[in-house]
Amino acid sequence: MTDHSVTNPGTGLTVIFPGSFDPVTRGHVATVREALRISSKVIVAIGCNPEKPRGEFTIDERRELLSIAMAEFGNSVNVEAFPGSLAVFARELGLHTVVRGLRDGFDLVKEQQVAFANRILGEKLGHELSTQFVTPPPDTQQVSSTLVRQLMNLSDIPSDVLREVLNEILPAGVADAILSMRPRG
Repeated sequence: MTDHSVTNPGTGLTVIFPGSFDPVTRGHVATVREALRISSKVIVAIGCNPEKPRGEFTIDERRELLSIAMAEFGNSVNVEAFPGSLAVFARELGLHTVVRGLRDGFDLVKEQQVAFANRILGEKLGHELSTQFVTPPPDTQQVSSTLVRQLMNLSDIPSDVLREVLNEILPAGVADAILSMRPRG
């Protein structure tokens, strides 16, 4: 595990942006861009969500897709995976700030509950943990990883049309990587 206790110059703040990233979307990239407005470094943390036991992509594939999507940020973004509790992971890294993107009011309700749980867990672990919410631009708010997976699983969409749609809604280079990982017959 990389030591994140010393951060880049600037604000000096390193934040964690956790998610399943199954797969990464333009909204995730926009959330990282917003997070870098308040911090010097973002740890994009691929978590194992018990509510999503089987992902479309393996952790290694998600890491590869995230590396493609986050390349524009250089050393300001690290991609890591963690099993279990975000509060424990944050404590292990010595970090105190989580960033989450909000697309709509439904996200807000869910994310407030998760932030509350993380805060309480952090307190019980002797580690303060707060969550900062950011809103990505409107043009990224309608696309979710679930939508991408649903599109990929519609076998009646011609491959060339699927490629065009994915190129519109995913970060540059991610659609091609996904289609090479999951070729269509």
